[in-house]
Amino acid sequence: MNYKYFQIAFYAVRAFYPSCNVTASLPLAQAVLESRNFTSDVYQRAHNFFGMTFPSKRDTVAIGKDGKYCKYANDLDCIRDYFKWLSYWKIYSDAQLLEFLKKSYAEDSQYLVKVRNILPGIQGQLLDPATLSLYAVGAGVAAIAALRAS
Repeated sequence: MNYKYFQIAFYAVRAFYPSCNVTASLPLAQAVLESRNFTSDVYQRAHNFFGMTFPSKRDTVAIGKDGKYCKYANDLDCIRDYFKWLSYWKIYSDAQLLEFLKKSYAEDSQYLVKVRNILPGIQGQLLDPATLSLYAVGAGVAAIAALRAS
């Protein structure tokens, strides 16, 4: 998984959630941690880089389970499900996401510390906003095509 690809895909999906202003950096850091930098078995088998467990209450785009984890048809669907998760918890900003992760997200009490430690290493590998805007239209078209195909 290329970090820039993740970033472009993230913003393409975010376009379908206009009330959400979560930026790609924090979710990317989560994905890097949860998937062991996109090398974990769950990511390799199920396109699940967030370690998303199969939900019992909220809507999901998962196509099944891989153990207790969601299985997705592709990486884009994993990002789509992440936005469904954000919406379910009414998380619309980076500040709200950080607060949620600090209070109640992971069993690991050091989870947020680990995510924050990843952030500096990924920041320099992401597209700057001006360059990203050049990709936005093409990524949006690709996302729409992918969503229609699923």
